[in-house]
Amino acid sequence: MTEFIRFYQYLNWFKNFIIRLDLGYLGIQKDYVCKEVFIPEKSSKLHKLLDDEKLSNKDKAKDRIA
Repeated sequence: MTEFIRFYQYLNWFKNFIIRLDLGYLGIQKDYVCKEVFIPEKSSKLHKLLDDEKLSNKDKAKDRIA
């Protein structure tokens, strides 16, 4: 990781924001400080999503797009 990228991670860009993201940004909580982060639940071959998790993901997607 270059010094340039490290510098920008410590500026706390999202410190005062509520962030709604898709699964492509799973690592943002490790890299940045956020007020609150909404990311959908992830499924896998071994762990299929429950109906409640699917509904939650749909609600998060609606809020993210709107």
